[in-house]
Amino acid sequence: MVYRGVPNPIKIAVPGAKSFIATGQGLVKTDSIGNYKLSAGPGNTVTVSIYATMQDNSVKHEEKVFRIKSFPALTAILNDDVSNTYNMTREDLIKSQVNVTLINMPMYESNVDFGVRKFDIRIPTKHGKIKTFTVIGNIMTDEVIAELKKVKKGSVIMIYQVSAWQNIFKGYFDKISLIGVKIIEK
Repeated sequence: MVYRGVPNPIKIAVPGAKSFIATGQGLVKTDSIGNYKLSAGPGNTVTVSIYATMQDNSVKHEEKVFRIKSFPALTAILNDDVSNTYNMTREDLIKSQVNVTLINMPMYESNVDFGVRKFDIRIPTKHGKIKTFTVIGNIMTDEVIAELKKVKKGSVIMIYQVSAWQNIFKGYFDKISLIGVKIIEK
């Protein structure tokens, strides 16, 4: 199985072969020892064809069909705590970092870090209005901190429109879950 929209790491080896060539839509060789990246396009499957020259100079042909799945939505988190609803003090929220993670994707979870480019934060005021700020990066700005210091206990702060980037996949991700934070006292 491979995921659409990201370069999936693939290792190809043909035991007993002198050499081989692997081809397929979206397949790119990354080194000389059999490592490839497969970027799946439209459709439900992608086929990789392998033509191997064996020790006796015969040619062996194999095909491997990979099922394509859509890349799941990323999950926005605070301080590496995987939840989308938080109860926090004002002070803890002010010191928090907005991060992004993959959940239920063991192939990628342990070795993929995402960087948060920006997020919007919606803060209720004491007059019943809502102030919205766009934050560049993953930490609260001075303007947001000043507004958070005024928030009442029981208020719910929304962090949404999170945008992230990832170097391995060389891409930007914008379909990321939102975060709700209820303000509590210590």
